[in-house]
Amino acid sequence: MAKIQVRNFPDDIFMRVEAAAARAERSIEAECRLALTEKYKPAQEESLTHRQRWRKDVAARLAFVFERLRSDGFFAWNEPSDVAHIARRAGEASPALLFDCLDGLDDMPFDLADRLSLSFGFNQSWLLSGEKTPFPAHNIGSSYHDFFSQPEEGKFSWELYRVTGGRHEGELICLKSDNKNGNKTLGYINEHFVLADGMGGGGRGNLEYFIRFLKENWPALSSYITTWVYEAADKGTDLGQHHPVFYQRLMSRSPGKWLIDMFEGRRPGDWLKEFDYELNDIKKIPYGRRDEKVTG
Repeated sequence: MAKIQVRNFPDDIFMRVEAAAARAERSIEAECRLALTEKYKPAQEESLTHRQRWRKDVAARLAFVFERLRSDGFFAWNEPSDVAHIARRAGEASPALLFDCLDGLDDMPFDLADRLSLSFGFNQSWLLSGEKTPFPAHNIGSSYHDFFSQPEEGKFSWELYRVTGGRHEGELICLKSDNKNGNKTLGYINEHFVLADGMGGGGRGNLEYFIRFLKENWPALSSYITTWVYEAADKGTDLGQHHPVFYQRLMSRSPGKWLIDMFEGRRPGDWLKEFDYELNDIKKIPYGRRDEKVTG
C-alpha cells in the first residue's frame, strides 16, 4: 500500500483533524484516510432527469447564440450586450429569469423564447430543441418572386452576394432588409442554379429566368439592390450559423457589377463562359416600367 508523509502540517488543521477523529472514535490516520477518500473519490457519471438535461442543453445554446450575436456585430459599437440589457430588450422586467436559464437552474418559458427570437433574429425552435440551425436561412430557389416582392415603395432593400472560392463557388446569398423595422432575412440559391459554369442546361435555364425576372422589374428594384462578391475561399458560407448582419460586415466582401453586366448581355467574368447564348437573349429584354410593382 502507498504511504503519505506530510511535513510542516499546520497546527490548527491538525487540531481539527484530531478533534474530528476523537468524536468519531477513529485514529487520526483513519480520519485522514477517510477525508482524502471522500475528497478524491472517482467522479460518478452525472445522472440527469429529462428536465435537467433540457435545461442544460438550452443553457448551452443560449450562451452560444448570445456570443455569436456579439461576434457577428449584431450590437452597435456603443450598445451594451450584457445579459441584463439583452433581457431588457426582450421585454423582461428583470434579468433574473434569463440568468437562471443561462445557469440551467430554471425552465425557459416559451413566451420568453419567442420574444428573444423576435428581438435578436435567431431560430426559436433551435433554441428549444436543437433542431435546424441557430439562425434562419431560406432556400429561395423556387420562391425568389416572393423574396423580391416590394409591397410598397422602399419597404425592402436587398444585397446579393456571389460567393467566389472554395466548394461554395457560385452560390448566391440574398440578404433582405426591412427598411422600417430593421429586420433581416437571409436567403440563398445553390441548387436551382449557381453563378458559375458546369451547372448543365437546367441550371442555365433557371439562371436565365432569374436574371430575366430581375431585369423586367429593375426600375422598381434598382434603387434597393446592391451586388457584392464574397470571397469565401475555404471558409465556407456557414448559412444558418450566423446572424444576417454578419454578411454585411464581412471584411472579405467587395462591390461587384456582375448583375448589370448580365443585364447588358456581357460575360461577367471567366466563371460564366457557358452562358453566352442565354446572355444574348437577356440583352434583348427591355427593362420594366418604373411604375410597376414587383409581384409574384
